[in-house]
Amino acid sequence: MPRQQSIDSATQLQPRGIGHGALFANGVAALFYFTLPLFNDVHWHGLENYHASPSTLITINHKRDLDILLIAPTLHLKKTIFREPLRMYFVARDDLFEPGFLTAHFPFSFPLGRLLHRVNLAPVMHAFSGYPISSVIHKRLGPLVKEVMKSEGDIRLGDTVKADFVRKVAEQFGKEDTAVDRLTLSGFLGYEFRTLHEEFADTGILKDGLARKTSCSSSPVF
Repeated sequence: MPRQQSIDSATQLQPRGIGHGALFANGVAALFYFTLPLFNDVHWHGLENYHASPSTLITINHKRDLDILLIAPTLHLKKTIFREPLRMYFVARDDLFEPGFLTAHFPFSFPLGRLLHRVNLAPVMHAFSGYPISSVIHKRLGPLVKEVMKSEGDIRLGDTVKADFVRKVAEQFGKEDTAVDRLTLSGFLGYEFRTLHEEFADTGILKDGLARKTSCSSSPVF
Protein backbone atom coordinates (compact mmCIF):
# COMPACT_ATOMS: atom_id res chain seq x y z
CA MET A 1 0.00 0.00 0.00
CA PRO A 2 2.73 2.60 0.79
CA ARG A 3 4.31 1.90 -2.58
CA GLN A 4 1.03 2.44 -4.42
CA GLN A 5 0.47 5.70 -2.54
CA SER A 6 3.95 6.96 -3.41
CA ILE A 7 3.34 6.29 -7.10
CA ASP A 8 -0.05 7.96 -7.00
CA SER A 9 1.36 11.07 -5.33
CA ALA A 10 4.34 11.17 -7.67
CA THR A 11 2.13 11.28 -10.73
CA GLN A 12 0.28 14.40 -9.62
CA LEU A 13 1.33 17.09 -12.10
CA GLN A 14 3.17 20.19 -10.98
CA PRO A 15 3.17 23.70 -12.46
CA ARG A 16 5.89 24.31 -15.05
CA GLY A 17 9.25 25.46 -13.72
CA ILE A 18 8.38 24.24 -10.22
CA GLY A 19 9.61 21.06 -8.62
CA HIS A 20 12.69 18.89 -8.72
CA GLY A 21 14.72 19.02 -11.93
CA ALA A 22 12.64 21.57 -13.89
CA LEU A 23 15.60 23.71 -14.98
CA PHE A 24 17.70 20.63 -15.68
CA ALA A 25 14.94 19.10 -17.82
CA ASN A 26 14.43 22.35 -19.73
CA GLY A 27 18.14 22.59 -20.49
CA VAL A 28 18.47 19.01 -21.71
CA ALA A 29 15.29 19.37 -23.81
CA ALA A 30 16.77 22.44 -25.50
CA LEU A 31 20.04 20.57 -26.15
CA PHE A 32 18.31 17.69 -27.96
CA TYR A 33 15.78 19.93 -29.69
CA PHE A 34 18.48 22.02 -31.39
CA THR A 35 21.18 19.39 -32.01
CA LEU A 36 19.37 16.23 -33.19
CA PRO A 37 17.88 17.87 -36.33
CA LEU A 38 21.45 18.71 -37.37
CA PHE A 39 22.10 14.99 -37.84
CA ASN A 40 18.62 13.73 -38.72
CA ASP A 41 15.98 14.67 -41.29
CA VAL A 42 12.99 15.35 -39.03
CA HIS A 43 9.41 15.93 -40.23
CA TRP A 44 6.48 16.47 -37.86
CA HIS A 45 2.81 15.75 -38.46
CA GLY A 46 -0.03 16.22 -35.97
CA LEU A 47 1.58 18.49 -33.39
CA GLU A 48 -1.70 20.37 -33.21
CA ASN A 49 -3.30 17.30 -31.61
CA TYR A 50 -1.11 17.51 -28.50
CA HIS A 51 -2.33 19.44 -25.45
CA ALA A 52 -0.76 19.38 -21.99
CA SER A 53 -4.01 20.59 -20.37
CA PRO A 54 -6.36 18.82 -20.67
CA SER A 55 -3.78 16.09 -20.87
CA THR A 56 -2.79 14.01 -23.91
CA LEU A 57 -1.60 10.40 -23.65
CA ILE A 58 1.22 9.51 -26.05
CA THR A 59 2.38 5.96 -26.74
CA ILE A 60 5.51 5.31 -28.77
CA ASN A 61 6.27 2.05 -30.58
CA HIS A 62 9.99 2.85 -30.14
CA LYS A 63 11.41 1.70 -33.48
CA ARG A 64 14.69 3.44 -32.69
CA ASP A 65 16.46 4.79 -29.60
CA LEU A 66 16.15 8.41 -30.75
CA ASP A 67 12.33 8.40 -30.72
CA ILE A 68 11.89 9.77 -27.22
CA LEU A 69 14.86 12.16 -27.60
CA LEU A 70 13.07 13.79 -30.54
CA ILE A 71 9.47 13.64 -29.41
CA ALA A 72 9.68 14.73 -25.76
CA PRO A 73 11.89 17.83 -26.23
CA THR A 74 9.85 19.03 -29.21
CA LEU A 75 6.51 18.70 -27.44
CA HIS A 76 7.92 20.25 -24.29
CA LEU A 77 9.49 23.28 -25.96
CA LYS A 78 6.98 23.93 -28.74
CA LYS A 79 3.75 23.00 -27.01
CA THR A 80 4.20 23.13 -23.25
CA ILE A 81 6.86 25.26 -21.61
CA PHE A 82 5.58 28.69 -22.74
CA ARG A 83 1.93 27.84 -23.35
CA GLU A 84 0.61 25.33 -20.85
CA PRO A 85 0.60 25.31 -17.01
CA LEU A 86 1.65 21.68 -16.63
CA ARG A 87 4.87 19.72 -17.18
CA MET A 88 5.12 16.59 -19.31
CA TYR A 89 5.44 13.28 -17.44
CA PHE A 90 6.44 9.92 -18.86
CA VAL A 91 6.95 6.29 -17.92
CA ALA A 92 9.78 4.01 -19.03
CA ARG A 93 10.94 0.42 -18.55
CA ASP A 94 11.62 -0.32 -14.89
CA ASP A 95 15.26 -1.44 -15.23
CA LEU A 96 16.17 2.02 -16.54
CA PHE A 97 15.75 3.19 -12.94
CA GLU A 98 18.15 0.62 -11.47
CA PRO A 99 21.96 0.25 -11.42
CA GLY A 100 23.22 -2.03 -14.18
CA PHE A 101 21.06 -0.71 -17.01
CA LEU A 102 23.93 0.88 -18.93
CA THR A 103 26.09 -2.23 -19.08
CA ALA A 104 23.18 -4.59 -19.69
CA HIS A 105 21.89 -2.50 -22.60
CA PHE A 106 25.11 -1.13 -24.09
CA PRO A 107 28.50 -2.84 -24.60
CA PHE A 108 31.27 -1.25 -22.53
CA SER A 109 34.76 -2.68 -22.27
CA PHE A 110 36.62 -3.28 -19.01
CA PRO A 111 37.32 -1.31 -16.81
CA LEU A 112 34.77 1.31 -17.89
CA GLY A 113 32.00 -1.27 -17.96
CA ARG A 114 32.57 -2.37 -14.37
CA LEU A 115 32.40 1.26 -13.20
CA LEU A 116 29.29 2.09 -15.22
CA HIS A 117 27.55 -1.03 -13.94
CA ARG A 118 27.13 0.79 -10.61
CA VAL A 119 25.60 3.94 -12.14
CA ASN A 120 21.98 4.55 -11.17
CA LEU A 121 20.02 6.65 -13.67
CA ALA A 122 16.95 6.98 -11.43
CA PRO A 123 17.76 10.52 -10.20
CA VAL A 124 18.18 11.67 -13.80
CA MET A 125 14.91 10.04 -14.85
CA HIS A 126 13.03 11.60 -11.94
CA ALA A 127 14.49 15.00 -12.83
CA PHE A 128 12.83 14.53 -16.23
CA SER A 129 9.55 13.61 -14.45
CA GLY A 130 9.96 9.99 -15.50
CA TYR A 131 8.64 6.98 -13.57
CA PRO A 132 9.09 3.20 -13.98
CA ILE A 133 6.56 0.95 -15.66
CA SER A 134 6.57 -2.76 -14.95
CA SER A 135 4.89 -6.00 -15.90
CA VAL A 136 4.06 -8.37 -13.07
CA ILE A 137 4.29 -11.52 -15.19
CA HIS A 138 6.69 -10.86 -18.07
CA LYS A 139 9.76 -8.78 -17.30
CA ARG A 140 13.51 -8.76 -17.70
CA LEU A 141 15.56 -11.04 -15.49
CA GLY A 142 17.45 -8.27 -13.67
CA PRO A 143 14.34 -6.46 -12.37
CA LEU A 144 12.72 -9.79 -11.52
CA VAL A 145 15.64 -10.80 -9.28
CA LYS A 146 15.61 -7.35 -7.67
CA GLU A 147 11.92 -7.80 -6.82
CA VAL A 148 12.85 -10.99 -4.94
CA MET A 149 15.65 -9.17 -3.09
CA LYS A 150 13.22 -6.51 -1.89
CA SER A 151 11.01 -9.09 -0.20
CA GLU A 152 13.48 -11.86 0.75
CA GLY A 153 16.82 -10.14 1.13
CA ASP A 154 20.12 -11.17 -0.45
CA ILE A 155 19.47 -14.91 -0.44
CA ARG A 156 21.20 -17.58 -2.54
CA LEU A 157 20.37 -17.93 -6.21
CA GLY A 158 19.78 -21.63 -5.64
CA ASP A 159 17.09 -20.80 -3.08
CA THR A 160 15.44 -18.42 -5.55
CA VAL A 161 15.29 -20.09 -8.96
CA LYS A 162 14.60 -23.60 -10.16
CA ALA A 163 17.44 -26.05 -10.76
CA ASP A 164 17.22 -25.93 -14.56
CA PHE A 165 17.96 -22.20 -14.53
CA VAL A 166 20.99 -22.76 -12.29
CA ARG A 167 22.26 -25.36 -14.79
CA LYS A 168 21.71 -22.94 -17.68
CA VAL A 169 23.77 -20.22 -16.00
CA ALA A 170 26.53 -22.69 -15.08
CA GLU A 171 26.81 -23.98 -18.65
CA GLN A 172 26.73 -20.50 -20.19
CA PHE A 173 29.49 -19.14 -17.95
CA GLY A 174 31.57 -22.29 -17.60
CA LYS A 175 31.00 -22.72 -13.87
CA GLU A 176 30.08 -25.61 -11.60
CA ASP A 177 26.39 -25.93 -10.73
CA THR A 178 27.23 -25.72 -7.03
CA ALA A 179 29.12 -22.43 -7.50
CA VAL A 180 26.15 -20.84 -9.25
CA ASP A 181 23.77 -22.29 -6.67
CA ARG A 182 25.73 -20.59 -3.86
CA LEU A 183 25.75 -17.17 -5.55
CA THR A 184 23.92 -14.46 -3.64
CA LEU A 185 21.36 -12.47 -5.59
CA SER A 186 23.57 -9.39 -5.40
CA GLY A 187 26.41 -11.48 -6.82
CA PHE A 188 24.23 -12.64 -9.69
CA LEU A 189 23.29 -9.01 -10.39
CA GLY A 190 26.97 -8.11 -10.65
CA TYR A 191 28.92 -7.16 -13.75
CA GLU A 192 29.97 -10.71 -14.63
CA PHE A 193 26.40 -11.83 -15.39
CA ARG A 194 25.22 -8.57 -17.01
CA THR A 195 24.33 -10.23 -20.33
CA LEU A 196 21.63 -12.25 -18.58
CA HIS A 197 19.97 -9.27 -16.92
CA GLU A 198 18.40 -8.10 -20.20
CA GLU A 199 16.82 -11.47 -20.99
CA PHE A 200 13.06 -11.69 -20.66
CA ALA A 201 11.84 -14.02 -17.94
CA ASP A 202 8.71 -14.63 -15.94
CA THR A 203 7.95 -15.79 -12.44
CA GLY A 204 7.96 -19.37 -13.72
CA ILE A 205 11.75 -19.54 -13.26
CA LEU A 206 11.31 -18.87 -9.53
CA LYS A 207 10.64 -21.55 -6.97
CA ASP A 208 6.92 -21.95 -6.39
CA GLY A 209 6.53 -20.00 -3.15
CA LEU A 210 8.60 -17.07 -4.44
CA ALA A 211 6.74 -17.02 -7.75
CA ARG A 212 3.40 -16.46 -5.99
CA LYS A 213 4.83 -13.90 -3.56
CA THR A 214 6.63 -11.92 -6.28
CA SER A 215 3.52 -11.80 -8.48
CA CYS A 216 1.54 -10.29 -5.59
CA SER A 217 4.16 -7.82 -4.36
CA SER A 218 5.55 -6.57 -7.68
CA SER A 219 5.24 -2.87 -8.47
CA PRO A 220 1.91 -1.78 -9.94
CA VAL A 221 1.38 -1.95 -13.67
CA PHE A 222 0.43 1.29 -15.39
